[in-house]
Amino acid sequence: MEAGGACLASNGITLETGTIAEVAEMEFDSVLVSSSWTPEQHMSPRLGGYLRKFYRRGAALDSGAFVLAGVGPLDGKRATVHYEHMNAFIN
Repeated sequence: MEAGGACLASNGITLETGTIAEVAEMEFDSVLVSSSWTPEQHMSPRLGGYLRKFYRRGAALDSGAFVLAGVGPLDGKRATVHYEHMNAFIN
């Protein structure tokens, strides 16, 4: 969640999150960004900028091919997505 706060996971657990701006300034070895079932519904230009920054710093992204394709790093490259995301990825 870009704004932070409570995030309900698909397994019913609620996780408290910070804002993406807070996380972006932290030092890390890697970052796992989980976009859940509908990553395309959460994209924004601001979020795309943060994801590009995370990618350059070595981030691992759940549904990563889908998300990275939307922000540019996969241009001209081959990638794979989970079968549940294929229709959204093609569109």
